[in-house]
Amino acid sequence: GFIHQLGHEGKVCPHLPANATSTVLATTHTNGIHELKVNFCHCPELRIHAEQLLLSQYFPATWNKPRSVFTFEVLQDFHEDTLTSKKAAYDYVRKLRRRTNNACAHKVQVSVSLLIS
Repeated sequence: GFIHQLGHEGKVCPHLPANATSTVLATTHTNGIHELKVNFCHCPELRIHAEQLLLSQYFPATWNKPRSVFTFEVLQDFHEDTLTSKKAAYDYVRKLRRRTNNACAHKVQVSVSLLIS
């Protein structure tokens, strides 16, 4: 059930259409890789989705139609890891997959297209 409301300080956008569906994002955070449902703001002075995500501390993997995001916290953690241990990005993602599901880390998907299917 949780749906993250973008804009309006976590409250539902007053211009959200009644038939609007939430967007599922593959979200990479320091505690693993998860699905996150979001509702974008639909106000007349609308910002594009990528900007709404950035304002909410999520870095979109793509600018157009983002479906995968990284929290600012995970970007900072990765940066610190690479500065101190020279760990490769591949190894860092392996660590996050283990944090998501330590028993079956190889089954953890890292993109939303694989999460949905």
